[in-house]
Amino acid sequence: YGVELKKKHANPSRKSASYIRQAAFEGSDRQIRGAIIRSLVAHEAMTRKKLFSVLDYAPARMAGILEDLKREGLVKYNGGLLTL
Repeated sequence: YGVELKKKHANPSRKSASYIRQAAFEGSDRQIRGAIIRSLVAHEAMTRKKLFSVLDYAPARMAGILEDLKREGLVKYNGGLLTL
């Protein structure tokens, strides 16, 4: 149904003054956040060193994203281990 509607009508959100197109997912902070969460779900708890070795992203960038996740309450540090 949505496909047919898109053929007949333009996206009304694009007419909004505050409309912005979302940045590409590949290589984005959103992708790294997802990878961190998936790794912690799979392993339950990991050290930062282990997480950095498992994921192939720049450690400085991952550290900043981890701090954001911690501030948001999605990741916790428990005795040197990262947990959800």
